[in-house]
Amino acid sequence: MNLSHVLTIGFWKKFLLWSAVGLLLFTLFGFFALPYILKAVLTSQLTQRLHREATIQEVHFNPFYLTLQVKNFALKDRNGTDRFVSFEELALNLEAASIWRRGPIVRDVTLKTPQVSIVRNEDLSYNFSDLLTPSPATPQSQPEPAPASSLDFSINNIRLENGSLDFDDRPKHAQHKVRDLNIGIPFLSNLPYDIDVYTQPSFSVNVNGTPIELTGRSKPFSDARETALDVHMSQVELAKYLEYVPADLHFKMNSGSLDAQLALSFTQPKDRSPALVITGKIGLSQLAVVDLEGHPLITLPLLDAPIESLDVFGRKAQFGAILLQEPEVHLQLDKAGVLNLTT
Repeated sequence: MNLSHVLTIGFWKKFLLWSAVGLLLFTLFGFFALPYILKAVLTSQLTQRLHREATIQEVHFNPFYLTLQVKNFALKDRNGTDRFVSFEELALNLEAASIWRRGPIVRDVTLKTPQVSIVRNEDLSYNFSDLLTPSPATPQSQPEPAPASSLDFSINNIRLENGSLDFDDRPKHAQHKVRDLNIGIPFLSNLPYDIDVYTQPSFSVNVNGTPIELTGRSKPFSDARETALDVHMSQVELAKYLEYVPADLHFKMNSGSLDAQLALSFTQPKDRSPALVITGKIGLSQLAVVDLEGHPLITLPLLDAPIESLDVFGRKAQFGAILLQEPEVHLQLDKAGVLNLTT
């Protein structure tokens, strides 16, 4: 046996040894260390940033199949006792291509039994109002950060199963319950990537005992991904729901109902930007808007707007013949020369 043969055997022994050690370390880190780190970082960061106690019972990660599971997550309300948000399981199936495509590519996402509790307080604030408060402005002496580049992503087969929401409206002494919330989204993507899409667009929910269901359709991936959803709404009382908007509005809506028959189509071509196009018709009836002192601003018995094409991402809209029936607009200038509608 010559020297070169001995060196070759020695090289391969060392290579196999270090490969086995590397595989062992990769396995131990992926199965044990990484879940422990993720659990610690997520709970501490969420607690610190949201000012609410966050807990996670288990985190599992399979480094070979690139699957991540977060089980029994709970986020308490700011009072430290009541539950704010929780879910039974969040499961992600990642793709290794995320590394070289420089954007997250997820084969499927499943969120099981999410629960949300919302409270409207006597002062008309919400138990999450503090989360909507903007952070203090950065001192002008510090340089502004460079604008972040857009993130490419491809998230597929998104499913939300058996969700629920409890809404405690304390000023009105009313309880609203949302149960059996199920949502299916085939994909959300601005990154062309060929993945088997087996989830059909769907939405079903039970609101205060009233079932609501929307269904759609999705085409398999060929030259482009394509999914569509039909939305039908009738006599939705806008004034009833506007008061729940968690923002400081400078007007009141005494009446107004919405009717909509819309078809939403999302297309992701392989070599072009994605497109979200809406067609259909939107109607408003008996709209009456007043200022905070009760003075009339806008009165509109009927608005009928056929939408021939509304390209959301392209910011283009084409309407048919729009019907406005007996509109009234009340304009007033105050002593400072400020028009009432501008406020």
